[in-house]
Amino acid sequence: MKKKNIYKTYFIVFLFIFLILLPTWVTAQRNLSNSQEMVNDFAKEKLGYQEPAVPEVIIGRIIAYVLSFLGVVFFVLIVYGGWMWLTAAGNEEQITKAKSLIKHSVIGLAIVFAAYLVSYFVVSKIMESVVGS
Repeated sequence: MKKKNIYKTYFIVFLFIFLILLPTWVTAQRNLSNSQEMVNDFAKEKLGYQEPAVPEVIIGRIIAYVLSFLGVVFFVLIVYGGWMWLTAAGNEEQITKAKSLIKHSVIGLAIVFAAYLVSYFVVSKIMESVVGS
């Protein structure tokens, strides 16, 4: 009897957190990002502000675009490997190819993340030594 009451309590707490509190947190975050965009738009349109074209900003944007592209490539490869496996119809050779494709794309993603972490660490240490903070 007591275990049912405990599970009911957990269920009620779960519902409270995910159905009442979580949407308010998400809404608050969205409004904050929208207000920042509004301030940026105002600064650009009315005040003529332009972001400085410093090398670290340009390199950061390039890295972000490349990582976004690689994320899309990874997603497409995983979906294609899953589709190959799904349509294999018991063909062991095609299942092996699909498993290999999925495995290699996950390894490639791990290599991309490792390269990003190393480059982030190196750039942050260089910036610390240059800026001194």
